Amino acid sequence: MVDKVPTGAGEDSSPEQVAYRLMLLIATAEKKHFNPIFKMDSGFTQVDRKWLLDTYAECIDAVTRRRTG
Repeated sequence: MVDKVPTGAGEDSSPEQVAYRLMLLIATAEKKHFNPIFKMDSGFTQVDRKWLLDTYAECIDAVTRRRTG
């Protein structure tokens, strides 16, 4: 398992923090948001529990190099 991931993104580069930031980037790219008050007319949709957990799990796998495909 990887203890620290070199990101150049600041002090906290734990795999969990990097995976979280990656998930936020993916959410933006997929036009997803986390805030239920967010205006839906901007083309964004709200994340649901399944998307959140699945995407974070994929990000953790990618960051820790466990992802195979």
